[in-house]
Amino acid sequence: QLLRELEALCVEVGFGSLRELDDAELATCCQRVAEFESQVSTLRKQLFADIDSLSKELVRRYRTSTSSVDTLLDGR
Repeated sequence: QLLRELEALCVEVGFGSLRELDDAELATCCQRVAEFESQVSTLRKQLFADIDSLSKELVRRYRTSTSSVDTLLDGR
């Protein structure tokens, strides 16, 4: 999904013809790319926060379980 959005943005702002853009168009292009990067960065931060939460929960479950890690991983 993000790749499609980036590709559409590149077409929309004229990445194929950057040398032909005037100063205002180039400024708009830079702003749009910065906004897209900010959205991706926010999503990335949320994904890593979710990964951290899941990792903490796995550790908690391993520590409180009477099974060994090997048993849990083997699905026994």
